[in-house]
Amino acid sequence: MIEWWTKTHELMIRYGISKDTVTKAVDESGITLREGFMEMFDLLARENVPTLIFSAGLYDVIHAVLDKEYAATSSKTLPKNVHVISNMMRFDERDKVVGFDGTLIHSLNKSANAILETAFWKQCQLEKRHNILLLGDSLGDSNMVDGLDYTEDEIVRIGFLNDGADDKLEQYLQRFDIVLTNDSSLLPLELLLHQIQ
Repeated sequence: MIEWWTKTHELMIRYGISKDTVTKAVDESGITLREGFMEMFDLLARENVPTLIFSAGLYDVIHAVLDKEYAATSSKTLPKNVHVISNMMRFDERDKVVGFDGTLIHSLNKSANAILETAFWKQCQLEKRHNILLLGDSLGDSNMVDGLDYTEDEIVRIGFLNDGADDKLEQYLQRFDIVLTNDSSLLPLELLLHQIQ
């Protein structure tokens, strides 16, 4: 896993990927957010709930997707309660990628250790937040809260089982409290959030 990511990052540096390349790739892609994403994130923003997108992907790509989606809204910008922790490209003065900041985040090391020194976590501590709604699409994602001082009854784990539901459902049900299959919408989560408001 580490070797694959390291080689991928090296290729991005070698070929001089630029900020414009990232933005153009997102603009020209067919990538979309899950149905119900904007409604759920609007609710979280209205209630000022600290919201973390914690990904083994690329920070700059995630932000480009979010910026594109939010540009079409009345606010035009990502809400201040939303934070992204992911692999962040470092650019030179010509906006070409020259490296990556911080520790490599991959699917096998996505845990609380990566967030403990962040502004997001400090905000949660200051506001004395006592509950976590964890969403993940891999079995390892169920462990993202490992290392945080929370009890199991303060965490609700929701798993997205996008492929292979027949083969993997039992494993997901052992790791997540709720499992949504087949690229499910986020609307059930929005309903859950309305219930616990």
